Amino acid sequence: MAAGCGVFHLCLVTTMACSILECLSYTRPETVHAEGIQEENSLPLESWPLMATKDGDIIIGGIFPVHESVDFIDMDERPSRRTCSRFSVARIVQTLMLIEAVETINNSPLLGDLTLGYRIVDSCSDVITAINVTQRFLDVDRTICPDVWKTMDGNHWNNWPNSPLKPVDVVIGESYSEISIAVARQLSVHLIPQISYASTTGLLSDKNRFPAFMRTVPEDRYQAHAIVDILHKCGWNWVGLVTTDGDYGRYLAKRFQARAKEKGICIGFSTVLPDILSDSDLKDRIRETIENIESDPSIGVIVSFAKPHHMKDIMRKLSPKAAGRMWLASDNWAMAAHRVFEGSNLALKDTGNVIGVTLRSATSERFDSYLSNLNPDLAAHKNNSILHQYLLQLQNEGQNVAQPDLGWQLKKQMTPSAIFSVGLAVKAIASAVKDLCRHRDCKADKQPWMLKNALRSTTFQWEPDGLEYQFDENGDLNTGYDLILWKQNGQQVDMDNIIATYSIESEDFSFNDDRLECLDCAPSHWSNEGSQECQQEEELFFDWEEPFAILLVSFSGLGMVLTLVVLVLFLLQWKTPVVKASVGPVSILLLISLLGAFASTVLHVGKPEPMQCQARQVLFGLSFTLAVSCVLVKSLKIVLAFQVGPGPSGKLAMAKHFQPYLIIAACMSIQVAICVAWLTNSPPRPKTGPRENGKVVLLCEEGDGGNFLYFGLMLAYIGALSLAGFAIAFKGRGLPHCYNEAKHISFGLLIYIISWVLFGPIYAHAKAGTYQPAVEIIVILFSAYSLLGTLFLPKSYAILFKRETNTREAFRRCLREHNIGGSLQPPSMTQLPSAPPPPPAPVLTRAPRDLLPKKMKRSRTL
Repeated sequence: MAAGCGVFHLCLVTTMACSILECLSYTRPETVHAEGIQEENSLPLESWPLMATKDGDIIIGGIFPVHESVDFIDMDERPSRRTCSRFSVARIVQTLMLIEAVETINNSPLLGDLTLGYRIVDSCSDVITAINVTQRFLDVDRTICPDVWKTMDGNHWNNWPNSPLKPVDVVIGESYSEISIAVARQLSVHLIPQISYASTTGLLSDKNRFPAFMRTVPEDRYQAHAIVDILHKCGWNWVGLVTTDGDYGRYLAKRFQARAKEKGICIGFSTVLPDILSDSDLKDRIRETIENIESDPSIGVIVSFAKPHHMKDIMRKLSPKAAGRMWLASDNWAMAAHRVFEGSNLALKDTGNVIGVTLRSATSERFDSYLSNLNPDLAAHKNNSILHQYLLQLQNEGQNVAQPDLGWQLKKQMTPSAIFSVGLAVKAIASAVKDLCRHRDCKADKQPWMLKNALRSTTFQWEPDGLEYQFDENGDLNTGYDLILWKQNGQQVDMDNIIATYSIESEDFSFNDDRLECLDCAPSHWSNEGSQECQQEEELFFDWEEPFAILLVSFSGLGMVLTLVVLVLFLLQWKTPVVKASVGPVSILLLISLLGAFASTVLHVGKPEPMQCQARQVLFGLSFTLAVSCVLVKSLKIVLAFQVGPGPSGKLAMAKHFQPYLIIAACMSIQVAICVAWLTNSPPRPKTGPRENGKVVLLCEEGDGGNFLYFGLMLAYIGALSLAGFAIAFKGRGLPHCYNEAKHISFGLLIYIISWVLFGPIYAHAKAGTYQPAVEIIVILFSAYSLLGTLFLPKSYAILFKRETNTREAFRRCLREHNIGGSLQPPSMTQLPSAPPPPPAPVLTRAPRDLLPKKMKRSRTL
């Protein structure tokens, strides 16, 4: 017990010490010159915490973040000065709601001769500032910061009256959970009840730590459930997550992830943004968020628990690849479209649709009337420096502060959910005071803890909707949520389009049919006409389970096996005449290229992916370029060898003018350049084809935006090489049959050329469907099998089953028969009969040395 008292005393001393320190950092200006120029050591007027006061029997303290941030000014050997900045008109409207509700209660017979008063202060959205102003609620004897209580000069308002202050009986505020936690720790020391109108963190539901805290909003656990239920109901099961590194963001993200896992919803990426705007890592985290969105087009929905200024930076930096997604906004920024799009020309079409989950709201015609009749005279608001400062600012900017313009400007900044929650808080206090003071003289005998107990048990009503409310065992009001849809209206974005409400008790949505509008489903989702749900589209592609795909892949596998068998056979028979006559090294390169061609067909099967779409065409193009280059070189070498003739001069001419590997490398380099340009400028990528009845065809697009230029160049280049090889092979058709592959090459290349000539128009005009990749697979298999069958199977047959033809003697006999039988070149068909016959061609008396086996090079022919 003693230890507990020690801790209690330490907390009290610490709070007082912090407040004394704050007295120094918020020193009041001592002197203001007639010209309005402040002395060097004075603070600007707007740095002074703004407030509004009214006396009464029951004093309601109000803490509102009228300014959105605090700027620090370093001072030598003194605490830093704090200057409140970024004036928020929306928060001013919330303070006016409290004032209007108090005046309404005082003008009604509800409390008899008791009256409500208020003391509203500005927390500047800062924890330290909130602690300071809260301590002033408690410092009724003015002993902690005596200088602060001095009356200001006649040119300024009297923020804190000189007359004895009445203690604050109950506090309404704060908005941000981090600030409410700090304030609740102070107020819980005296059990002064606190009612927040917007703090939703689940930490505040712990009554052991925060016994005097209550709120007119549900805790964030239910908001996380509502957001997950939206995703589940719409069929969105692959989402991104953006949150902030604060109590609000961490708590919501943790609850959301747990609930999403239960519902089978996967989180593609999760980014945590620094909570403080000035954090040096903020730009890096926002850039990381954009990159995460860009890298996964399948993520069509992004859930964000970020603050409005974070979303402002994200929306401004969205690239075209990252735009167009569905954004699911928490209550942190669901009603802040004006701040998200502030200072930019962005519209919803640039960022994507936004569905917001907001705290329950309600209309109040009485409050609308109050704003419309608000007195714009500065002198009428000397006890309200918050409103006074706003009106003074409008005057300095040359704006009209007269009605009805003033009321219209204030209504534009009105947040219905906050107005509803603040109004409920005042209603709850009035109802509790009525219950408590029914049999007690509350002017003389009341304690804060009495009002706390009365608040926990009272039942109160909100007249516009006629419903009754009561705090639950955790001090929360489970009012539920509104589901809103942002709607572009000219240059503005409307946020009053409530399309559904969420009940915490039933965990279900109730759609407002009269406000329901058609909304585009997220990417990869669809909906039946008139449906309220989006469903995942069924993706169709040339799947591995397709029987036709299995058949084609089987043929590809068979082709690879046959190619490998021939390759091994040629390596084992490397020194035999058949292999040497086939230009052995070039044949090995040709077989390797055929392996690549067969392998490329496998990449045409399965769900299209970016790397798969690019790899399959590059592998196909390079493989066939290498194959056709090798065929061209084989034909050219044999024709040249027999045309230059035997002897040293022929051998020297061959060595000088014919470089086979250089020719192959040159042919390949051109195709490599085409492929590099293709991948750099317009790479193949997955695309969605026709959509029908919830089904979408997934295909590989052979160029960005349907650009077939590089695909066409690749095929045209292979076709040109094929035609050149065909022409050379056709020219050498009269060579000795033991060396001559011209007929086989001509036949194989003819099949290849015809296949790809037919493929072009068929592929270009074919209707996009799941079997479109099969067209290219068939052509690749047909071409590869034609080269394998015409060039290698006959030779493999000779090696395996006609070994008598694979000897030196057989090749000598072949050459003798060719030399005796006629010349290398047949007579021309265009010779006239009367012309003298051409001189006979020289008889080849020696075979080309580089085509004969090593031991045959010294043998002479007849």
